[in-house]
Amino acid sequence: MKNWNIIKKNYISVAKEKGYTKDELSLILQYISNLYNNRVPVLFDAHHLEIVTGIKVDYLYAVCNQSDKFYRTFNISKRNGKSRAISEPLPILKEVQKWILKNILNNVEISPYAKAFTKRKSIKENARFHRNQNFVISIDVKDFFPTINFNKIVDVFEHLGYHHALSIMLANMCSLEASLPQGAPSSPAISNIIMLAFDKELATYCKDKRLRYTRYADDITISGTAELGKAEIINVVRTLLWKEGFLINNSKTKVLRKHQRQLVTGIVVNEKLQAPREYRKQIRQEVYYIRNYGLDSHLEYKQIKKKRYLYHLLGKIQHVLMVNPQDKDMIINKKYICSLISHEKGE
Repeated sequence: MKNWNIIKKNYISVAKEKGYTKDELSLILQYISNLYNNRVPVLFDAHHLEIVTGIKVDYLYAVCNQSDKFYRTFNISKRNGKSRAISEPLPILKEVQKWILKNILNNVEISPYAKAFTKRKSIKENARFHRNQNFVISIDVKDFFPTINFNKIVDVFEHLGYHHALSIMLANMCSLEASLPQGAPSSPAISNIIMLAFDKELATYCKDKRLRYTRYADDITISGTAELGKAEIINVVRTLLWKEGFLINNSKTKVLRKHQRQLVTGIVVNEKLQAPREYRKQIRQEVYYIRNYGLDSHLEYKQIKKKRYLYHLLGKIQHVLMVNPQDKDMIINKKYICSLISHEKGE
């Protein structure tokens, strides 16, 4: 960002040209000073947002008034076989959200214990922190994104220094039906910012108890070697979440001990990091059937109707190799599937 003295000088010059009073100038300088100190761009109103994003102000107001018309919603399959609803913004709104993400949200501090949606962090980084522990507590936050309501999103922008009316407009650009949409590029960063206070409090508690703590979106993981009361730990998490307006998903809360298979965000962490055995077995079986019976016969026999099936299978193989890059079977399987993809593309 520009040097503050240069910015201040430019605004004073413009203000004098427009005939602002000394008091008006003082308020303007205080406003832009707050934004500058928070390392976010200076914005005054909807027309200013139009200038920096290149999106017409009429479009911005239309999103504010009827956000549901600017998204398409569809379901995707999760690894556990269930589905998740994704609300994807239409292209122009997505560009606005990307601008907000790049220029505003990415400049805001988040907790080092937040391992999702940040550069140089992944589910592997999240899992590695809990390797070879006596116990692992896995806690899921119930309805994480939908629980982040419109007022919480407005607060994110107001705390950065934007005035109330503009904060409402920015929040409208990033929300759907008064909550945080899962599928918008701005949503993950907003969720991490909102969870900052929670992350700090829980991390402090865990440090005092010599526990390890990470959060991957709505997946909270706490692990340790000492014999501590697991119910107490879970209740502390429950209380801290409640303070922020969230609830625990009790059906997904698990305490995994050393003699059990300890899974953290889908990765086994008992000794070395590894993708689950059944996950790797399923991939090997799929590749085996393709090799021996042909792709078309395999798809017909298994009644698989997924579009871009080979890319889906390749993604599963790459997930295993992300966890364990030295898996020889998966290295061979990757080469084989890549060759089939190249053949289909006519390369």
